[in-house]
Amino acid sequence: MNEWIVILTYLFFGIAAIWIGSNMMVDGVKGIALNMGIPAVVVSYTLVAFGTSIPELLVGIEASAMGKISVTAGNIASSQLINGLVMLGLAGSAGSMRIDKYVKPGQSYFLAGATIALGVIIMSGRMERLYGVGLLAAFFGYAVYTVRDIIGHLKKSRGREDGEKTGKPAVNAMKSIFGIVLLFIGGRLLIEGATGFAAATGLASGLIGFTIVTLGTTAPEIISSFVALKKGRIDILIGCGVGSAIFNPLFISGLSALINTGSASLDTKPEIGLVVIIAGVVTGLQMIVLKELNKRFTVISLLLFAAAMVVAFYG
Repeated sequence: MNEWIVILTYLFFGIAAIWIGSNMMVDGVKGIALNMGIPAVVVSYTLVAFGTSIPELLVGIEASAMGKISVTAGNIASSQLINGLVMLGLAGSAGSMRIDKYVKPGQSYFLAGATIALGVIIMSGRMERLYGVGLLAAFFGYAVYTVRDIIGHLKKSRGREDGEKTGKPAVNAMKSIFGIVLLFIGGRLLIEGATGFAAATGLASGLIGFTIVTLGTTAPEIISSFVALKKGRIDILIGCGVGSAIFNPLFISGLSALINTGSASLDTKPEIGLVVIIAGVVTGLQMIVLKELNKRFTVISLLLFAAAMVVAFYG
């Protein structure tokens, strides 16, 4: 009984710290960017997207340093499906829209490629350092592409949108600092609670990473998605989803592979990797070939996500 109290306490406070810290950090970083005159649409697929991925990054670093890279793999796989399927699916539910209105063609290619690469690694059942080098090299290419895109936006931009509240720079800075501190604390608590839960229930750590850990690390993306949809800010919804879906598999998975010593076995189910690959192909076709999001994509994306959940628990 005492063991379960400790485990649930770790999970509760870990998820709570990550959720609160993420919101503080994202608000602070976004405010700082807007203080500097960067357009909100650019902020959404760069700083906000990367900012909301910090929980996954910290969990990935913690898990890999502790030799539990399966937690990282499961967490990134589930986060990828949420960002690439659920978030973009929600955007499509608002009606048919041209995707090139919000993101560059190169971003669509990076998203599809990163998703498929992640699925292939999970299906292989191992995480090699060589994979990490390749993923980080791809992320470096994406970073260069994004910086050039931002420079292009800045040359054409007139600054922040009318009516966009930025807040005081000092307040935004403090939000960012305290938010990151909470993320570090939450990342450690969540890893301890998740692995303890896995040991107590006999579940594979990869499955725990795919479910419980992801619930905590993707809470900012999930909540912000519904808020953005409700407010009609489809640009922020798409930008955050695309940015996170590229950052997570390329940078976080790549860095985790380098931190973990040598070759690591993944106990994440290979079938989940197959679903991730299919998701990458479907999203790629929708964004690269059809160049639009619509309600049909919403239905397909949510069905794929549901299939992944079924495979995770019953496959």
